[in-house]
Amino acid sequence: PFKYVKKYIEEADIAIANFETVTAGKEADFSGFPRFNSPKETILGIKDAGFDILSTANNHTLDRKKDGIIKTIEAMEEYGLKGIGTYKEPNRPLLVQEINGIKVGFIAYTASVNGLDSFLAKEDSYMVNRIDEELIQSDIEKLKAEGTDIIVAFMHWGFEYFEEPTAYQVELGSKMVDWGVNIVLGSHPHIIQKSEIINKEGKDNLIVYSMGNFLSNQRYETMGNSFTEDGVMVQIEIEKNHESNETIIKDISFIPTWIHKYRNSDGIQYDILPIEEVLLSNIQSELTEQIITRIEKSKSDTITTLSDKSN
Repeated sequence: PFKYVKKYIEEADIAIANFETVTAGKEADFSGFPRFNSPKETILGIKDAGFDILSTANNHTLDRKKDGIIKTIEAMEEYGLKGIGTYKEPNRPLLVQEINGIKVGFIAYTASVNGLDSFLAKEDSYMVNRIDEELIQSDIEKLKAEGTDIIVAFMHWGFEYFEEPTAYQVELGSKMVDWGVNIVLGSHPHIIQKSEIINKEGKDNLIVYSMGNFLSNQRYETMGNSFTEDGVMVQIEIEKNHESNETIIKDISFIPTWIHKYRNSDGIQYDILPIEEVLLSNIQSELTEQIITRIEKSKSDTITTLSDKSN
């Protein structure tokens, strides 16, 4: 499913995504909605696509209880992926990656675990980062103390299928920027929500409230909502002046994506299509006129929604 977007993922110094399932093993039964469990080879595929970090704090984190969290982390470790948002150890090690002399800190939190809180004993509550303002502030201060230049927060928040972020998303996003976060990447609504730039002390900070669906079976035919077919890859260029020690977001670009579901001799297939490239390439000749129309609509909807970035 990543063949058309792999080059974009691989060329990034750091590529991060939300992994909204668990890999608890075959013995726990593989299943889709409403309680997910996927083969650990899904993580191998994600690693092969070029991703470096997965956020595992989301409303499906506890779908296979504590064991699902542990085995998912172990599968990520086996395939060489870093994780944020869930933990095996009470000390909750914070992730800092240094690339080209720039230290980037990563944190992740979820608003919900689908009411499965009782699957974790009180003493194990550290295993899932829930949205808690005191916890977020504390983690940010710890990352600052480690000398991070940029802080990225992956937030699983808001309401599913809402086209606009909630008042609390906007409020919390603004608070997080005040506390020291520079980039907020949102998931959970399953459709794209607006982005915005918040300037603080002369520096731009980015919030994308929801990046939609990157790889999913949700679509118009299953949901009655075409927006669930839309996703976006967010490319962020970070620059550091090593003399002044100042680090800035130099450039932001959006690559709209669309999930193409089809059947061939191997069965049902899913391709993540980078829309603008696909509309200009030879692959277009392989798509029906109806599919091209849907892709064009997706591009228009995504660009319109994300255009708040320029405000």
